[in-house]
Amino acid sequence: GNLFRQWKKGISFAKGEFIWIAESDDFAAPTFLSETINKIKYNPKIGLVYSDSMIVFESGEEKHKISLSKNNKFNTKRWSENYHNEGKDEVYHYLSKSMTINNISAVVFRKSLLLKHMDKILKYKTIGDLIICFYILMEAQLVYISKPLNFYRIYPNSTSSVKIINGEAFLEQLTGCNLLINLFKKEQKYDLKKLYTNIIKAYTFRFNHYNYSKKILLKIICTPSKLNFKLFVSILRNKMIILLKSFLKFKQ
Repeated sequence: GNLFRQWKKGISFAKGEFIWIAESDDFAAPTFLSETINKIKYNPKIGLVYSDSMIVFESGEEKHKISLSKNNKFNTKRWSENYHNEGKDEVYHYLSKSMTINNISAVVFRKSLLLKHMDKILKYKTIGDLIICFYILMEAQLVYISKPLNFYRIYPNSTSSVKIINGEAFLEQLTGCNLLINLFKKEQKYDLKKLYTNIIKAYTFRFNHYNYSKKILLKIICTPSKLNFKLFVSILRNKMIILLKSFLKFKQ
């Protein structure tokens, strides 16, 4: 069945003010709930709090903290320290480019906001977690704890890994980006043109990194939106540059 419908069902039974969605294969430090809830319960403006995660192999061996990958990707030390940020800024500068809240098991949500937007994610197969973060952070703040209080178990042939490799997740993430563009159209503080540029750059790189097929490229252009058209053109331009460089190298 739909994972996010199961979320909704479980949340409907919850009695408390805060929600932790503990996914089955992950585990947490004994202090996870006390430390996260201590950050959120005294400030009603905070919609979610999340911690760093330690990636763990199927065998149980620890690999590395997710913060290391994010710091390298964004060329920063941002995720090495605790921070408190406006949700819209977080979405605009980071979540629009990558799922920087990498593991939903590392998050504690304010229940009222989670329920407010829950029905909006039921149509998604893979990115409901990203979409719910978009909606919550467009009206609330977030807090990050740099300690790896969550342990994220990975499997090389998991369903999510397969969906990333075959492009299904990529296409659904693109629908999320179109939603994000529409949400920011109402926000005069933010440069919409720059948001387009950031998304297109990130998703052109992702398309090439996973070497997605022409079928995925056609599905991008078959969805009528300004963002999809711009991404389609960017991917083709990138491929032409690669071909031209190969040709010139061959000629030499």
